[in-house]
Amino acid sequence: MGIGSRAGEILPARLTSGGQVLLAELSPQVLASLYTSNTARTSGEFLDAEAFVRFRRRLDLIRQTGSALNRERTERGVTALGMVVRGPEGQALAAISVSVPSNRDEALESERIRTALTVACREGAVDLRDDGAGTFRP
Repeated sequence: MGIGSRAGEILPARLTSGGQVLLAELSPQVLASLYTSNTARTSGEFLDAEAFVRFRRRLDLIRQTGSALNRERTERGVTALGMVVRGPEGQALAAISVSVPSNRDEALESERIRTALTVACREGAVDLRDDGAGTFRP
C-alpha cells in the first residue's frame, strides 16, 4: 500500500499527529471550549467528560515527549509522527509530520527519522519567521 496526496482533505485535528502536537500547546480552557462546548456539539467534535479527560492526558504526554503518533486514526494502514514547529519565543507556529504504511511504523521510532523531523521543524521555523527581508512574520 502506498501513501498518496491528501491535498484538500480536512481531518479532525484531535486525530492527526500534527493536529495533536498543536493542540497540546493550548490551555485547558481553550481545549474545553473546542471539545466540551455547545459549539463542539454542533460541529461534531464534542467529547464527554470521560473522553475529554483521556484526551487531555494524551495531550499532556505529547507535550512532554514533543511528538504525537497517529496509528490508523485517520486512515487504515497509515501511521504518522508529528512534531511542532516553534517560533523564536517558543510558540507553536505549525506542525510537520511524516507518514508511513503501518506495516513499517517501527521506522518512525528510528533516531534518524526523529532527527530528520526535528531538523525539518527547526528549518521550517526559520522559513516561517523570515520573509526574505530579515523581518519576523508571526
